[in-house]
Amino acid sequence: MSEPSVTKSGYVRQILGSFGNHRREAVMALVFVITLTVIYLWIGGGPALVGSLLPLVMAMIMLQFMVASWRVYRNQQNSITAKLSVVDLDAFDRAKSEQGLRTHYDHREQRLEQRYEANLKRLDKSIEALTARLGGDR
Repeated sequence: MSEPSVTKSGYVRQILGSFGNHRREAVMALVFVITLTVIYLWIGGGPALVGSLLPLVMAMIMLQFMVASWRVYRNQQNSITAKLSVVDLDAFDRAKSEQGLRTHYDHREQRLEQRYEANLKRLDKSIEALTARLGGDR
């Protein structure tokens, strides 16, 4: 089992991966900023007015990074919680869980075997019918 990187570059990769998984939010923020810029230019604001949008653009970018960081943190907390719940199982709980899995597996195997037998019977009947038809046509 490979452990994910816990270095800063590992976190950066996870945050950028979160951007990739949630592209719609980043695109909506970009569309919002572009729309504001077009409105400012259309109203007649010059480049100085557009320059005043720079703090807004930076705030949108920071917001996107904060949301992505929160997602990475939340996913890590969920993973840690799940891992700890599995580790905390005592022998009885583990045996009970494995028994449930074994029962599920046995039922699944039984259903597959019944389906296999039914298919074999159906195929045998089809072969007999075709053989009878071919023998009767001659």
